[in-house]
Amino acid sequence: SGNTIERNNGGIDASGYDTSFQISDNYITNNGSYGIFQDSGKLNIYGNTIATHTSAGLYLQYGTVRLNKIFGNKTGLQLAGQVSVVKNTISKNNCGIWADTSSLPDISQNNLCQNTEYDFYNNSSGSISIPNNWWGTTAATSIDEKIFDYYDNFDKGKVSYAPIENSEVEWWNDGSLTITSTPSGALIYLDGNDTGSMTTQVFT
Repeated sequence: SGNTIERNNGGIDASGYDTSFQISDNYITNNGSYGIFQDSGKLNIYGNTIATHTSAGLYLQYGTVRLNKIFGNKTGLQLAGQVSVVKNTISKNNCGIWADTSSLPDISQNNLCQNTEYDFYNNSSGSISIPNNWWGTTAATSIDEKIFDYYDNFDKGKVSYAPIENSEVEWWNDGSLTITSTPSGALIYLDGNDTGSMTTQVFT
């Protein structure tokens, strides 16, 4: 957590680890082929900036991708197994998300737009449902142009994306807050940041 990982021959290689762990709040950029590579175990990827890799920003088999900024990669995310992708900005890659499987539990509330060739590429034969994302537009014809699926190659499965978000998902400012109790007369100072965490100070 809290590292800058850049200009290496590879970023974080989590292959061969049959365990669960978290990678959070890092700046991972310009590390050759992959920013993060995982082919076993479970990874929870939170609050990172992942940019400028020649194969994929992330290659994942199993885990959760949440509250990340992913841009400038050949492929933003390459998904090879059961991965949830929620509340990320995935933009300005050549391809936003490349799915090698249709077993994707949840891809929603992302900003999935401004990728050069495709925002979403279904490389599997199964149908995929990815509702409630922002595609940079509400025009179905424009969204369809940036999705590769059955209508581009009959060997691939269909991609359904309705309903869509009508504007950018401001996941960095979602207003999620629960206060269970405060001292009498206390003032609470809240300082949010772009990873979704919150610093709390109580003045009495």
